[in-house]
Amino acid sequence: MRPPHDRSELLQIQHLRYRKWVRTFLENELLTDGDDRTFRILFPRSRLRGEAKVIVRKDGILAGREELEWFFSKWFEMAWEKKDGEKMEAGSTLLSLRGDSSRLLKAERVFLNILSRMSGIATLTASLVKKLPAGVFLAATRKTNAGLLDKKAVAVGGGLTHRLGLSDAVLMKENHLALLKGGVEEAGKRILSFSKKTAGAFWEIEVENRSQLDSLSSLFSKHQPRITGCIMLDNFTPEEICIALSSHSRKWFHDHSIFLEASGGIRPENIATYAKTGVDVLSCGFLTHSAPSLDFSMRMIQQ
Repeated sequence: MRPPHDRSELLQIQHLRYRKWVRTFLENELLTDGDDRTFRILFPRSRLRGEAKVIVRKDGILAGREELEWFFSKWFEMAWEKKDGEKMEAGSTLLSLRGDSSRLLKAERVFLNILSRMSGIATLTASLVKKLPAGVFLAATRKTNAGLLDKKAVAVGGGLTHRLGLSDAVLMKENHLALLKGGVEEAGKRILSFSKKTAGAFWEIEVENRSQLDSLSSLFSKHQPRITGCIMLDNFTPEEICIALSSHSRKWFHDHSIFLEASGGIRPENIATYAKTGVDVLSCGFLTHSAPSLDFSMRMIQQ
């Protein structure tokens, strides 16, 4: 059963929210470089037509084509050899670009940064997804450096995006609960009240120990009709998760329309262990705050 954590369908250029975000992000990237003084000194009166090739320096999964192709199609003719999500081999040519040479040079850093960042995240995500058994999913957190582009890269690699922003779901975390009298149990009551008014809305509550999990389980088991949501086990070790879930089977939670998510301290070296604990989702900040970049280079060819 696939949990409703994914927003990847919204991370397509066809969607206005994402299109506006990508345009603003890439325009700002270009603005940081300003005017190319070097090109003006070398070629003060010339408008050179040029060609550039983007070379893959390390094996990996491509991400970022859709965004770059859409944004730069007004400037360049582009011939891509791979699609987003496809494997690339070191030494291969990924892309050929033709257009004004000054613009090719101005776009070089943006092209390489986006490809390196997004493809690195997609490659890492794909490698970790392979370690998970059927029915266990890998999700990103909101610990991003490149915002929605990081989320899109996770989706390309086969992961779940989770929330794109605070407005996407009700997620009661530790700082919300610290402000709420009655803590987790009161939060559960608020969720039940909210769900009656907003049918189909997805919710999630973070718990920090077994007692809080048992409290929510007891509360939600008495509620009809059932409401689809998720309980996040935050900063539990794999052993602590197994102990916390010993009172109820995974099937019990699913029968009550509740998904289970583990978050905090999940890394490539322990992800397989977490995947065996009985949770449905592993949310991993490592995907976006520590993913290694994939190496690309761009080479100019004068026409």
